[in-house]
Amino acid sequence: MTSNLHYRKVDVVNIESKVGSNWHLQFAIFFILLLSLLYTPTVSAQTYDPWREANQRIYAFNDYFDQLLVRPLASSYTFFMPRVVRQGIGNFFSNVRDANIAANNLLQFKFQDALSDTGRFLINTTIGVGGLIDIATSLAWKNMRKISGKPSEHGG
Repeated sequence: MTSNLHYRKVDVVNIESKVGSNWHLQFAIFFILLLSLLYTPTVSAQTYDPWREANQRIYAFNDYFDQLLVRPLASSYTFFMPRVVRQGIGNFFSNVRDANIAANNLLQFKFQDALSDTGRFLINTTIGVGGLIDIATSLAWKNMRKISGKPSEHGG
């Protein structure tokens, strides 16, 4: 059985020669793309803020109050207060923060961290004269000063 298969010859078109001959079109497309990238709209988008006036007034008051009272008070506190007294005040507030962190660790079911922070708080409050002296650090008590977010983050 002989088969009469006819093969057709297919002309392969050279794509490079077709594209290369239209350099005017390529340049025009490139130029249009370049212009579209360089074009910036002149209209600025603004959203409506119903609280803008109130925010500006509150900011102006806060800035005035800061310049009038807070900055001079902070500067004179730093200048006139001895370093030891400033350290004691900082220790007191750190001790208060330890109590908050202990409660937060307890709510996150981090019982070992909560126990450590509670111990720090109790030692600094009793032996450290209300937290003015940081005795727990001198005793190499581990400091767990981190609040990692919501209480439900760890335990569910």
